[in-house]
Amino acid sequence: MREAHFVVEADRLMHGDSVKGYFDIPWRTEYEVFDGASVSETQCDTIPNCHRLVFEVPEGGRVEMLPVPSPSDGFPVIITLDPETELSNVQLGAGAIEPTSHEFTYHSRDRHSLAMAELPGKTRQVLFVSRGGARGRLPDVHPDARDELFEWTESGFQDTIGSYGIEKGGCPGRQAGWYDVSGDGRLDLYQVCGRNAFEADNTTARNRLYVQQPDGSFVEDAASFGLDFPGVGVFRFVPRVQEKTPSALLWVTEGEVALFEQGDAGFEPLWRLEAPVTGTEKVILNDLATKGVWDAFIFSPRGNLLFPISREAPLLRDIQALGLPLASADGAIADFDGDGFRDVLAVPQGIFLHDGDHFEATDLIDLSWADNLLEVRIVPLDYDNDSDLDLWVLVQGANEVSRIIRAVYNRSPAFLRSWIEKHYGRDRLLPRYWRSVLYENLHDKGQLHILRPKGMPGHANGFGKSFLSKVRMPTDAINLQNRYLFTGMDDPSRFSQTFPDIFLSLPEGAALVSVEPLQSDSVDVRH
Repeated sequence: MREAHFVVEADRLMHGDSVKGYFDIPWRTEYEVFDGASVSETQCDTIPNCHRLVFEVPEGGRVEMLPVPSPSDGFPVIITLDPETELSNVQLGAGAIEPTSHEFTYHSRDRHSLAMAELPGKTRQVLFVSRGGARGRLPDVHPDARDELFEWTESGFQDTIGSYGIEKGGCPGRQAGWYDVSGDGRLDLYQVCGRNAFEADNTTARNRLYVQQPDGSFVEDAASFGLDFPGVGVFRFVPRVQEKTPSALLWVTEGEVALFEQGDAGFEPLWRLEAPVTGTEKVILNDLATKGVWDAFIFSPRGNLLFPISREAPLLRDIQALGLPLASADGAIADFDGDGFRDVLAVPQGIFLHDGDHFEATDLIDLSWADNLLEVRIVPLDYDNDSDLDLWVLVQGANEVSRIIRAVYNRSPAFLRSWIEKHYGRDRLLPRYWRSVLYENLHDKGQLHILRPKGMPGHANGFGKSFLSKVRMPTDAINLQNRYLFTGMDDPSRFSQTFPDIFLSLPEGAALVSVEPLQSDSVDVRH
């Protein structure tokens, strides 16, 4: 919810009608009214530390709550509408969802990481979603808040985390992943709980390990395994090369890369390497040379690192001699040309094809438009099921206008707002947004064509455009679509256990109706 807007707009009302209701929110905030709308302030009836904004919006009017203060992440907002309001005329959010009652609670899930796994007794994979911890204050302001564990039921994906014993507390869960740490054949859940910004109360919080029990429940026991590291970081469990090989954990934190090996007393350090890292990098483990040896590739704006995983101190490979870029904002490893060798995608440099010994830079994709932007997320996936990997690229814009200009924009009449939009660009006036571009792989009959933004003739770099796919599903699958796509696609975390591929599951016997490319001139994905 950081830098989010709440907006109430009235459109196509009968003459003299208006939309009435109120927000119950746990903080005081500024607001703006337009075209006849009005707001009054009062205290909530029964909820302590609660502030109520009562609104009335006539036809064509609008109320905007300005960006909420940063300590509000994760707080619930209770919204109540006038009982006479027709719910069929109410649309919530970008998905235009119709509410089921006149009072509902908006929970800012602040989702940070996704981790999928197959648990015993489940016919389908379950999805664990780790939400933010309100800077460590979540137990005080929203004691009932939990992470989410979605599993398949007859009525679609349901959040069932309450029955598993996984507690939330103030852990932000910047990264989460499944691994059989205890060696009993059951997957355990590991979470990173530290963070490094915004003067949080949980900057040095210790990581958690939820060990799965025979009955399917989970018990937190990171300390017994030596995995209760404090502070922010990124982890990767190293897959066992052989059955009797000890488990290992690669941990990347501020200024250091370390490898831990599991012994009788838990995970103990094998080596530590000082490195220009922050603990927020993209870390990938991959058999890059296809020789049965795991390599660690750390994509970092401060300098990319590549080294084989071994019990000895790491021998850093010469990135430049291999033909790879020295520093990158993000990256991925995949066989893009289907020759059996794993290639490297670096942002913003592009795709580097691997011939077994060396990497060759290509012009297969132009990501130069993503340079100098704050954060980039890339998701390789075969969205059109043609056996070629496509790319879904999400970019959070950093070229925003100053808060002063945005404040003037929020307080200006319509004609002045229009002038400011033309002068600065509407995208730059949005408080926080993600540009989403879908690149389609045009590989055909052994020849690799340039990856171009889907449906973008004459606009090769895709800046400022959004290209997504709208999936039409049969009527009996609509509820599933709403729940699962919202859960999986609105999470921008770069720290997920794996790439957050888009999964679509249909009820038995159902089939897709169509897949339709969409194009939009403006992007407004708010958190």
